[in-house]
Amino acid sequence: MERKIFTRLLATGALMAGLPFVSYAQSPNPPETTLEAPTHAQEEVLALYSDTYTVAEGMPTLVGTEFSEVKIGDNNVWHVKIGSGSGPCYLEFTEPLDLSDYNTFFIDVYAVEQNAFNFRIRLNGASNPNQLQLQVKTGWNRLEFDLNDFNLLNVVPDLTAVSRINFVGEGARTIYIDNVYACKALHSDMAFAPAQAAPAPTQKESDVLAIFSDAFENEVGLTFNKGIQADKSMVKGFRFGGDAIDKMLFVKNGKGGYGGVDFNSAMDVTAYDSIHFDIFPVNTKFDKLQLKIGNVSTAGKIATASVENAWNPVDVSIDDYLNSLKADATAPDLTNLQEQAFWFCQFQSGGERTFFVDNIYFYKTRLAEDPGEGTGIEDLSPQDLVSVSAQGNTITLSSDMSMVSVQVYTLAGRQVMTLQGLGHSAVVNLEAEQAGLYLFQVTLNNGETITKKILSM
Repeated sequence: MERKIFTRLLATGALMAGLPFVSYAQSPNPPETTLEAPTHAQEEVLALYSDTYTVAEGMPTLVGTEFSEVKIGDNNVWHVKIGSGSGPCYLEFTEPLDLSDYNTFFIDVYAVEQNAFNFRIRLNGASNPNQLQLQVKTGWNRLEFDLNDFNLLNVVPDLTAVSRINFVGEGARTIYIDNVYACKALHSDMAFAPAQAAPAPTQKESDVLAIFSDAFENEVGLTFNKGIQADKSMVKGFRFGGDAIDKMLFVKNGKGGYGGVDFNSAMDVTAYDSIHFDIFPVNTKFDKLQLKIGNVSTAGKIATASVENAWNPVDVSIDDYLNSLKADATAPDLTNLQEQAFWFCQFQSGGERTFFVDNIYFYKTRLAEDPGEGTGIEDLSPQDLVSVSAQGNTITLSSDMSMVSVQVYTLAGRQVMTLQGLGHSAVVNLEAEQAGLYLFQVTLNNGETITKKILSM
């Protein structure tokens, strides 16, 4: 494969930037071999520099004060000095590059110096707020940057028009670079990601104490406690069409009792009667979901997330939580919650789980306080595909699209009933159940799940 990268072109790029071009001697301790070739399919890859993939015409030149192109075996690599005293080092594109359809950015870096340092990439020559970093150790490192993480920065770079990618190191560093490419594949930690955002909360802002949710302005915020690795990769920022960015927590291989979050400030939650979160189990179901508030766990299952690879709304009343504690447990101080305040990955059966979490908040249940205030029906899904009428304990569902099944749960997660093969209408009689709020999950024949919270009188 012929790659059109010439020393003359590199020198021209350096001079255009007003920088001296220096082709300097190879480091006294270069790598003897390169890493194994990357394995992503060519159609998934936009190659910027690689002997493994076909590099398209018009791909970038490398601009820097001290670099050259050398061979390691039969493989071409860039030999570069970056960091203090070396001037800027960056890939420059003749025409802006659209990376918005790609999820990851790969670069193989060989570090000569005998100590670890942070290797950063910046888009469009921007300063610190627009950069991501990963640690580089001596020898070869295959770095995988998650492009979705750019959406979480204070100033989000325009991924549709990338004109420059800067390489930044700490101190003066001598490195070798190989296999620079963008990839459509998700970050290797994620086998699956939501195709849509979690359902938008329907509670009023005045009724909510938001812990983690883009839907409310008064978000308190959270930090990861000692039980969870404090890693920025725990928070992902996805775009689901348009300009809106939806932040969510991503937990890889979370175990029962694995950990949770601290609230950023101490809070009195006694004015609220329920807690909510949306959980997206990856390739599994959560049949025995427990809950910890203030580091005090329920004795057993208090909720379920019974649909895998889909958003499951979980609502637990504070009374149900307190009634589910062990007999000898000391209830948490709900007037002063902060440290070890909420465990969202506590499972009765243990084992490892991978999942996403969004919309964590306490709220006031107005329907429970004053049934006359509303209709008794709360739509927890953004789609309006199922209509509901409630007469006492008889609930009638109707839809223009055929309904495959209806599952009914209490807010504590107990499954009340399942109806299947319903067609365009269904009547659910809750006469045998206590009056109160129930979650209805309606699965339509197009695979969509519509969730509604309904008050049975």
